[in-house]
Amino acid sequence: MESENTTESEENIYPFENVREKVFNGILPVKFVIAENDKSKIPESINYEPVYYANIPRCSYFPIYFKQIAKYFIDRHIIENEEDIWFSYNDIPLKFHYPVGLLYDIYDNTNINQSQNSDKLGLPWEITIHFSNFPKEKLIKIKDLDTIKDTYFTTLKESDYMRYGNANKVMCLSLDDQKILWDSLCQSKFKDFWNINIKLLNIMPWSNISARLYINDTVIQEKYANISDENVTLRDLINDWCKEIFSDKNLEDINYQYILHGINVSLDTPLLWLGQYLSYPDNWLHIVLKQKEV
Repeated sequence: MESENTTESEENIYPFENVREKVFNGILPVKFVIAENDKSKIPESINYEPVYYANIPRCSYFPIYFKQIAKYFIDRHIIENEEDIWFSYNDIPLKFHYPVGLLYDIYDNTNINQSQNSDKLGLPWEITIHFSNFPKEKLIKIKDLDTIKDTYFTTLKESDYMRYGNANKVMCLSLDDQKILWDSLCQSKFKDFWNINIKLLNIMPWSNISARLYINDTVIQEKYANISDENVTLRDLINDWCKEIFSDKNLEDINYQYILHGINVSLDTPLLWLGQYLSYPDNWLHIVLKQKEV
C-alpha cells in the first residue's frame, strides 16, 4: 500500500508493493466444529450451536485467535478455559507455529484439481476444535500468546541467518520495532508491519534464499547460493533440492504444483523476486509441492 507521500524513486525501489499487500491481507474462511468426543461432555441443558465461523488471515497463526474462538464457546458455557484448545484436520493435529495459510496449503487437497476460479475450493476450511486429550507427543501447548510470539521471532532470526549468514538485523531491532512488528502482524496492519520488516529484507546481496519445501511428510531446507542472479528461478531450486526425489525427471513431466499462498507458482519465477515479495511474515518462502491426480 502506497502512502500519499510516496515518491517516484520509492515506487521504483518497490514496484510490486501491491503484491506484498495482497499476500499480507489474504484471508482464509474457516469453520470450527467441536470434536464429537467433546460434544458428549456438554450438559444437555445447554442449548448451543457447535460451530464457529471466522475469517483468519493466511499469514497469521491460530493461537492469535484462541481468545476470540474460546470466548464464543465459553460464553455459551461449553468450555471453561482456552488452555486445552487444539485443532485438527482429518484427524491430523495442526502445528500452532505454522502460518494458517501454510497449514491449509499442506493439508487441503480440494484445490489441486480445480482451477483458481472454481467455487469448489473446499472453503470454508472445516477444522475440528478440541477441548480435551491434548496430543502432547505431537504439539507443544501454547500457554499464552508470548509462546507463539517467541517462536515467531526465533523463526525470523533463522530466516535472517539464512539470508545473510547472521541474525544481526533481527537482533538489532529496537524493542519498539519488535513490538510494532508483532502487534501489526496480530492486528493485520500491513503498513505498520512492512515499515519495520523492510529493514530485514532490503540489504543486498543475499547470501542464500530463506526457503522451505514441503512434500508429503518431508520438509526440505538447504542452502542455495547465487541468489542475487535474477536469472535463477524456482525451477533451479527445485532441481537442486529435489533431484533425489524426482530422479532428475523433467519437472513438466511429473505433474506437480508448487503452491505458495494458495497460488500455483510458475517454475520460471525468479527466486529473488519470490523471496522479496511472496515470503511469509517470518520471511521464509514456505512452498508446498503437491502431485495432481492423473
